[in-house]
Amino acid sequence: MKKKRDPARHSSREELSGILGRRRFLHLLSSGLIGRIGIPGTTAFANPSSIPLFREVAEEVGLTFHHFAGISGQYYMPEIMGAGAALFDYDNDGDLDVYLVQGTMLDPAQHPRSAKFPPPPGWKPGNRLFRNLLSETGKLEFVDVTEKAGVGHVGYGMGVAVGDYDNDGFQDLYVANFGQNILYHNNGDGTFTDVTDRAGLARPDPQYGRLWAVGAAWVDYDRDGLLDLLVVNYVQWDPKNEPVCEKGGLPDFCYPRAYAGVPNSLFHNNGDGTFTDVSAASGIRQNIGKGIRAKSLGSTSAAPWWPNQMTDTFTIVGVVGDIKESRLNNQVEPVVYLSYLQNPSRYMHLLVRTESTPTNVSNVVQREIRAVDPDLGAYDVRTMEAVLGQAVAAPKLNSLLLWVFATVALLLSAVGVYGVTSYAVAQRMQEFAIRMAMGAQSKSVFRMVTRDGLAVAIAGISVGLGGALLLGRTLASLLYGVVPTNGATLMGSAAVVLVVTLLACWHPAWRATKVDPMSVLRAE
Repeated sequence: MKKKRDPARHSSREELSGILGRRRFLHLLSSGLIGRIGIPGTTAFANPSSIPLFREVAEEVGLTFHHFAGISGQYYMPEIMGAGAALFDYDNDGDLDVYLVQGTMLDPAQHPRSAKFPPPPGWKPGNRLFRNLLSETGKLEFVDVTEKAGVGHVGYGMGVAVGDYDNDGFQDLYVANFGQNILYHNNGDGTFTDVTDRAGLARPDPQYGRLWAVGAAWVDYDRDGLLDLLVVNYVQWDPKNEPVCEKGGLPDFCYPRAYAGVPNSLFHNNGDGTFTDVSAASGIRQNIGKGIRAKSLGSTSAAPWWPNQMTDTFTIVGVVGDIKESRLNNQVEPVVYLSYLQNPSRYMHLLVRTESTPTNVSNVVQREIRAVDPDLGAYDVRTMEAVLGQAVAAPKLNSLLLWVFATVALLLSAVGVYGVTSYAVAQRMQEFAIRMAMGAQSKSVFRMVTRDGLAVAIAGISVGLGGALLLGRTLASLLYGVVPTNGATLMGSAAVVLVVTLLACWHPAWRATKVDPMSVLRAE
């Protein structure tokens, strides 16, 4: 028995689709915003236990795709990174088509069948483009047109950005990969052409080489009417230099903190099909980080996730000082704070200032929160001192250990200088006796002994300063508010070593001045 269509539900969706347009309607529906803005009669307000909100239909509509991550057993970082997809109308028939980004083996010498999780039978390598036949057949149905369209690049894909960069009315594709990124130009006849080299986007970074791109966005940053390209890069990663990480004594994938960050890239659209790298000129290259994604907001329409903001422009209502979000050794990065009404989140931090004991205020805060909404709850309640203490606990321990080791090293060096100088004085007793017998003053003998000790100290300081300058990048992670090449710090350290050396040389030099020339010469 077939269920009758609900006219109210059908009309409300058709009215909404007419108001917003097909693409906007599908965008809101995929974002889960249709139910949120309160469209009457939609299944978003039905009993969730009786009517499912979504149903898996990929296979029955022809979207046959198996993402292959190329798990090799080597615990390569890219193997746990997901891939991207794009919904876009590449042939301008009014239906949204689907482009899915695919992975491969990171080692070209390995076959996909050798992976820990090999692809299923019938699997096709490379990215896939599925054309939507809705306007032709009257039902949701897709067909794989990858080979015909020429967009089946085989690589380790990460993301894809859609945009009409040459303003010919057809959407082009930029595929972000680990390795060579690809720019596909839409020819307008259902085919694409790889124009990466021609567009000037195939050149590696002059400092980092081939960057690991994980996402991209088309954006007209200079308002010249042409879409420019922002490419988001992740970390410095090379399979030949993959660090070894463990969890519970077993090999495991490394956390992102095991890798150094890289800058993002910005390419200016020259209007003739080519692009110019303006990352440095625009200032984007100055920010080193570990990018994940980029999002471009259209300037001619409202952004649905910011319902009160009608364009992609914002009004600055205040400027705050630089802060470090979590760790003291993190670099200060640009941060934009948005109103919670414009950018809601499932979680938020509540900061309460009180003149009484902070722990006594916890119950009051909990009660006030529940008064606003009984379903809300506060957890992980801590004092600011506890938060700061946790942030500086590891640096404090590292500093304490460094101080202990430095002190022990300084004492050992003092003992060494004392021992060497004492031995040298004992070996030169006859020389000192002859010098004093010939009329040498005690202070000249004292200066001679200390001068020899200081010569060794100065040589050691020179080597130490050179090592400190060479290892400055490593030491930077342990320093806060002080650069490794700070002149005052280096000179202060050298002065401490000189003072300790003088103290270590003082007693042997004093012994040398108290030698009895007659006794020494008679003994010889």
